[in-house]
Amino acid sequence: MTTWFPPLSEYAFARGCPRCGAGPGEPCIAPRKNARLARADHAGVDDEARRMHAPRLDAAIRHYHRDVGKAPLPDARVPGRRYDSLNPASAPRSARAEAAVAVRPPVVRPLADRAAAVFGRESGRVRWPYGMQPPAPPRTRTDEALARYEAALAQRRAAQEQITTWAESLGLRHSQFGCCPRWLQRQRSSRCRPWACTQYGGSGPDHDWLDHLLAWTRRGKPAAITSAPYSVGAQDAARLTWWTGEDPRLSFGLGTGWYGSGTTQIVMWRTDLVAAAPLTADGPDTGPDTGPQRAAPTADVI
Repeated sequence: MTTWFPPLSEYAFARGCPRCGAGPGEPCIAPRKNARLARADHAGVDDEARRMHAPRLDAAIRHYHRDVGKAPLPDARVPGRRYDSLNPASAPRSARAEAAVAVRPPVVRPLADRAAAVFGRESGRVRWPYGMQPPAPPRTRTDEALARYEAALAQRRAAQEQITTWAESLGLRHSQFGCCPRWLQRQRSSRCRPWACTQYGGSGPDHDWLDHLLAWTRRGKPAAITSAPYSVGAQDAARLTWWTGEDPRLSFGLGTGWYGSGTTQIVMWRTDLVAAAPLTADGPDTGPDTGPQRAAPTADVI
């Protein structure tokens, strides 16, 4: 069969991506899209094009249709000849794209842009959760005060990088509606009624271990909650274990995390939405009297 036009991926590689900043010849920086395609079977489909972000692929499709419109009718085309307007020197094919990735440094997005995709913006700034906001500048400009401020700022930036990287690696987005494990059991993100919530309502049996609570969604569905209590007692460990027995989709793990200050990081997640892997790079920290637990979501630091 005669190919008069190159595949869409070649058209896409001929231009940069306005969404992720990838240059001509470089694949899009789309880890979630690549992971989803790796799990699916797309035999016979131009996979390289499917890995592109939509704005880049839309531009490639428009370029392709322009070439088709300018080319002779199919009956008048010469077999073996290409009728595209791509310049081979500036439009590298997939092999050249791979070589370009090997020699060019990856595009690094600013932390503020990455965090905004996870937490959203408010008044033009990242809506950081409690404990992750940048520290306030010192009122006095003494050398000692400025040194303390710089140290606190560096520590906070490291924590912001950790929490953002963790959420990105799992495809999670922060939700302001999560409140307790009952929220995790729902098919859409909606806050509990006050009398039904296990953190705020009634006796609040999960109140203690849900200190510094953050809720996370994946594709709009409740997927995980994280907390950072200053201590995890036997009653807290029993509640965590009880939830995994109550709902087989739930699992939990304990370790160190972004809050620091002597807290223990707890993550509880939906196993049908988030893949399981070691809690930290050094392996899970089971903490005091946690009882049986399952592996925690993929992350360098939880």
